[in-house]
Amino acid sequence: MLDIRLKHLRKINNHTQQDIADLIGITRPAYTAYEQGVRNPDYTTLIKIADYYKVTTDFLLGRADENEDELVLATCYGRKVDILMHNLNNSKYLTLEKIPLSTKERETLLVSLEFGIELVKRMRKIHEPVEDTND
Repeated sequence: MLDIRLKHLRKINNHTQQDIADLIGITRPAYTAYEQGVRNPDYTTLIKIADYYKVTTDFLLGRADENEDELVLATCYGRKVDILMHNLNNSKYLTLEKIPLSTKERETLLVSLEFGIELVKRMRKIHEPVEDTND
């Protein structure tokens, strides 16, 4: 699980393996071995990685959220909005600026996101090209 999450976090943050290796103070081959599942980082390195990405070590190790495996894989395929909606509906441990969200705050974000999705759908309909039927 660690290897999948490291690769996922690196890619969604648009970093190279060398970027992350430099940030946490290791060699690129060492970091590559983490993403390939060949080696595991020591405790200090794991904490540096978690701190950099602003996630918990439990998340990196696959111990957070019951459906997190599916969410990580789904994000790799571009379903970030679906994942956010799922998390807002189901997770008890979401934070904003490192402060846990209350039930009311989660509901507010969910309603806002649903409104935003509908707005984007309407904008897309307005800007869709009209097919020329005169061919």
